[in-house]
Amino acid sequence: MKIDKNKLISLLIKLVLLIMGLTIATLIIRKIKYSDFMQTLNQTPPIETPSASKHPSETYSARLDAFAFQQDNTGTREIGVPQNITEDGANTYCTVNYPVIGMASIDDVLKNDVDSIINTFNTEYADYIAPTPETRAYLSIDYQSYLTGDSIASFVYNIQYDSPKYANPVTEIHTHVFLLATGVEVSYDQLLTGDYLKLFSFRTEQYVKANPQFAEAGSVDKYAKGYTADASNFQYFTLSMQGLTLYFDPYTIAPGEFGCLSFTIPATEILPYLIFDPFIQVTVPVANDPVPSPEPTNAPYAVDPSKPMVALTFDDGPNTETTSRILDVLEANNCHATFFLVGNRISRNEEVVKRAYEMGCDLGNHTFNHARLLKMKKKNIKKEIEKTNDVLKKLIGTKANFVRTPYGDHTKHVLDSVKYPIILWDIDTEDWASHDKKKISKKVIGKVKDGDIILMHDLYKDTAAAVEIIVPKLIKEGFQIVSISEMFQAKGKEPKKGTAYYNVQ
Repeated sequence: MKIDKNKLISLLIKLVLLIMGLTIATLIIRKIKYSDFMQTLNQTPPIETPSASKHPSETYSARLDAFAFQQDNTGTREIGVPQNITEDGANTYCTVNYPVIGMASIDDVLKNDVDSIINTFNTEYADYIAPTPETRAYLSIDYQSYLTGDSIASFVYNIQYDSPKYANPVTEIHTHVFLLATGVEVSYDQLLTGDYLKLFSFRTEQYVKANPQFAEAGSVDKYAKGYTADASNFQYFTLSMQGLTLYFDPYTIAPGEFGCLSFTIPATEILPYLIFDPFIQVTVPVANDPVPSPEPTNAPYAVDPSKPMVALTFDDGPNTETTSRILDVLEANNCHATFFLVGNRISRNEEVVKRAYEMGCDLGNHTFNHARLLKMKKKNIKKEIEKTNDVLKKLIGTKANFVRTPYGDHTKHVLDSVKYPIILWDIDTEDWASHDKKKISKKVIGKVKDGDIILMHDLYKDTAAAVEIIVPKLIKEGFQIVSISEMFQAKGKEPKKGTAYYNVQ
């Protein structure tokens, strides 16, 4: 049968136009629906607002100078002094940060929760044998704390487990809210009145539906039970001067790939439901004023390719206190380093990240959740990296050019999945194990050579103390201390995507 070429071309053009029309229509509908969702977020909830008189705020006031505070520039640690637990075993590894505020009844609850999580983790992996250090079971706990006026303190534990039995890291949330006047932990039904569960349900539904990426990842209807007006759906909350924040574990209101989720009901909206007004502006006492930074040198910065150089690199940060101390040393000695950042820590330490960038240091990518990449799918590895890059791009206007994979994972699968140069190391200070500035320093001084990459972690005070010894000593020995990008440039080498580098020589 003879085919009319002109008719065939005409048919193909019509088909292409039809497909384009359907695509444009879908995008328009999606845009309209998203716009509608955003508008509903600004709508007044169809719920009767309580009108009962409130208890006097003074009844709940506490003397803030009775509690422990540490200056924090992140806005997410407003009360308490951070404490650290590190357990480094042959088969398991855990790193924990938790607060102490100076009231025994509150400190006991916060510490008991941490101890319970660690004990459960250790029991679960009591018989586990890790084939290699990189496949150890891993537990991480970090926290935020919020102060509402002079009456309420709230704490959030961000918990992450990882081991070879998980395809992806497992995340959880725990929250604790206390009345400072009594040290008693309270639930929201002790602080709120009226149909607050209907408010929670209404706002959560709008939050879910205003995020089209949830729908793109799968049907959101199957998660609708997670935001009905049932108290069991709203187990985790905090109060801050911004309002009441609700937290949700993975798979409760959206697909699990989005991890733990949270959103805040503004103070102005939640206030009518509270039995008293806690949103009182107060002056927070700060016990430990920051140590003045050393005066920076005025010498111009330049790398001499003819002279030996080393790269100091720091993993697992940022941490405002210890990273700042390291930056002070670098600035005072007119040198640069590279910081491989864990994405979920950036929002709590934004100022120190910006300072490092403005000083000329390299900011590298250490994944968003310090995830073990060995058994993750390519698309999930990409998400771990790009999520951190998105946070960095928003904060400083640029993404990281280098990746350091957690635990130094660099199998063929990992190398093929990471579309960036992977920076490893040839000198490991083992600062995570010794927590001793002298031992850390001895791993470096007298052992480095031109082009070496040195591994440290900017979470630890002892590491910061070691940097104060290492940097002046290396400079005295004739080494330049440079960032990774500066070292590649000085050596005349172009870093390649998907390639692992232990040094640049």
